Amino acid sequence: MDMTFRPITVALAIVSLTAAAAVTSPASASPVLSSTISLPAGSDPFSVAFSPNGKKAYTANYSNSTISVVDVATGTLGTPIELPDGAGPYSVAFGRNGKIAYTANNGNDTVSVITVATGTLGTPIQLPNGADPWAIAISPNGKMAYTANYGNDSISVINLASGTLGTPIVLPENAGPVSIAFSPNGKKAYSSNSNGTVSVISVKTGALGTAIELPENAGGSQIAISPNGKKAFVACYGTSTVAVINVATGTLENPIELPEGAGPNAIAFSPNGKKAYTANYSDHTVSIIDVATGTLDDPVAVSFGAEPFAIAVSPKGKSVYVANSGHDTISVITGI
Repeated sequence: MDMTFRPITVALAIVSLTAAAAVTSPASASPVLSSTISLPAGSDPFSVAFSPNGKKAYTANYSNSTISVVDVATGTLGTPIELPDGAGPYSVAFGRNGKIAYTANNGNDTVSVITVATGTLGTPIQLPNGADPWAIAISPNGKMAYTANYGNDSISVINLASGTLGTPIVLPENAGPVSIAFSPNGKKAYSSNSNGTVSVISVKTGALGTAIELPENAGGSQIAISPNGKKAFVACYGTSTVAVINVATGTLENPIELPEGAGPNAIAFSPNGKKAYTANYSDHTVSIIDVATGTLDDPVAVSFGAEPFAIAVSPKGKSVYVANSGHDTISVITGI
């Protein structure tokens, strides 16, 4: 498989005026790069996810077929989880209760099932040959998983209780799905496709709605749905923008312009939905978006050559983890 396609701070001073005088409260903290966690050389982390309780983070390390386990409180690495040789995990996600985690393995067309408490592997779920899964997402009710299968233009539907496959969702030819996300109410799912479209899927029936066309040369990478379910943001690597979709109407709003050459590859919302963060692969920064206004706060520089590939916000919204495929590191941003 051709793996060359790799997409895929303002301090607020609150002034309280009284009849006698003006009193200024201390400025709020600004996002900063507070630390860097080093992964084993040759890891090539392509995905990062926090456990639901925020105590652990996992990175899916494509090149050495491992999962790095981070103790969030200390920033230290635990014993890595060894996947089968050549698995090539491209994406990782935790189940709803945090007891099980799942990886979409691009190298061998499987989904690995991990018991979080012990780090042991269960029986893998076999996807169709040539699926080449790039992403996995868990439904809000925790009952199913979808994988975005770049290789055969499909979405695999997995019953997590039984580990069995349902009827696949077939996308248009050459769609090339690279990312998948569920709406918060679990009624729809959205696939960001490398052909510049977003597929809209009815979870109940598996039927496709009207596809959303992204701007020309957008090269859509990761898609994320806002916590209130009203907007979908797509990191557009090709145009260094974020496409904004009105979920109710399925139409595009004005895009959010990132710095020229940013090359966003991944995007995540804060838990309260007020901010969104992009991992900018090309200029080695993280952009911070005010969701209500679409304006940008000051970016956070990671490190030259880091190649930020994936991003996740902690469940309580206190930190952002950026998986850097170029440096085999996780950048930790706090003060958000």
